[in-house]
Amino acid sequence: MNQVIVGNELVSPTSPFVVVDATSTGAYIHGNNEGGSLQWRTGEAQTVVNSYFYSAQPSWWDVSAPWPSMGPEFTAGANTIPAKARWEEERMDLFVSLTEGGRLSNLSTRGYVATGSDILIAGFVIAGDGTRTILMRGVGPTLGDFIGQNVVIEDPKITLFSGTTEIATNEDWQTQTEAAEVGSLAQTLGAFPLGVGSKDAALKATLAPGAYSVHVAGTSGAGVALVELYEGSATGGSRLSNISTRGRVASGDAIMVPGIVVTGGGRRLLIRAVGPELATSFGFAPGDVLPDPVLTLIDGSQQTIATNDNWEDTGASSAIAATALTVGAFPLTTGGADAALLVSVPAGSYTARVEDASGQSGVAIVEIYEVPE
Repeated sequence: MNQVIVGNELVSPTSPFVVVDATSTGAYIHGNNEGGSLQWRTGEAQTVVNSYFYSAQPSWWDVSAPWPSMGPEFTAGANTIPAKARWEEERMDLFVSLTEGGRLSNLSTRGYVATGSDILIAGFVIAGDGTRTILMRGVGPTLGDFIGQNVVIEDPKITLFSGTTEIATNEDWQTQTEAAEVGSLAQTLGAFPLGVGSKDAALKATLAPGAYSVHVAGTSGAGVALVELYEGSATGGSRLSNISTRGRVASGDAIMVPGIVVTGGGRRLLIRAVGPELATSFGFAPGDVLPDPVLTLIDGSQQTIATNDNWEDTGASSAIAATALTVGAFPLTTGGADAALLVSVPAGSYTARVEDASGQSGVAIVEIYEVPE
C-alpha cells in the first residue's frame, strides 16, 4: 500500500452504509497517515481492496451519496497521490458518513419583496403529534445593517396563514403585546437580535400539525427582506417538516438565498428550485417565471457541496423523480429547466443560492423536503 490518504475522503462506518466485501467492513481513514501507516478502527484488521482506487463509481456502491473517487495515480509509476493532488488543487469531493435521524429545525430565505404577488411566501408543515411553537420574522431594516440600508425593504409586514385563513399579523415587532416574549424566544433560539425600535416584523405562534404559510410584504416601497422560521418548544413529537419559499428572483442582492439548519444528526434532503414548472402546471405566465434556475448548496464553511442547472442533468434524475413522489412534491416536467439536488448532509447550517443561468429575473419557488429514512 503506497497510497497516502489526506483528509476525510473515505469513511465507511460499517454496514449498511458501505459494504465492500467480507474483509472490509468499516474502514476509518482520518487525516494524514501516522508513522507511515494508516490508522484503522482499534483492534480491527482491514484490507483496502483495489476497488477503493477506481476512478469511476463501482457496481457495489449502492447508496446515493457521491462516490468519493480516488482514481489511479496521476502519473503511472511516479507515486503521485490523487488525494494529495486534489487537496492542493482544491478539488476535494464532499463525502460524509451520516448518522441518520436529523431534521430541519429552521429556515431563513433572503429575497426581493415588491408589491402585489411579488412578495416572499414561506410555506411549512408541522408534522407529527402535538403542538409546536414557531418564531417567524420578516426582517428588513436590521438586515440593512449587514447588506446596506439602500437595498432592503424599509417597513416589512408579516402575516401567518393556515390555508386562506389569516391567523396573525405584525408590523413593527415591538408594538405587539408579546414583544418581550418574542425577543426572549429569539435569543433562546439563537436568532440575531432585531434593532430596538426597528420596523422589522415578528410573530410567535403555537401551531397544531398542518400546513401553514408566512407572507412577508412591504407596507410601502420594495427591497430585499429576510423571512425566517425558527422551531421552538413542542408538545408531543411535532416538528418542522417540509419548507419552501416563493419569491421574485433577480440578480445581485436580489437572488434568492435560503438558509437551512439540520439538527440532531444527518439528513437526506431533496432541494428544488422551480421556475418553468410554475408556468407549465400552475398557471403562471411564462414570461413571469424564472426561466432557467440554477441551484447551489453551500456548507457552513462556504464550500460548495453541489450545484445543478436542469434537474435531469444531475445523473440522479430517476432518484429525484421517485423521491419527489415519496415526499409528496409535485412532479417536474421531463425536459424542463427547473433545478434539483438530492443530497445527504450532516447536522449543520447550509445556504442555497437560487439564480438564473443567464441573469434573468422571475418568480421561483425553492423547496426543501426531508427524505424519509
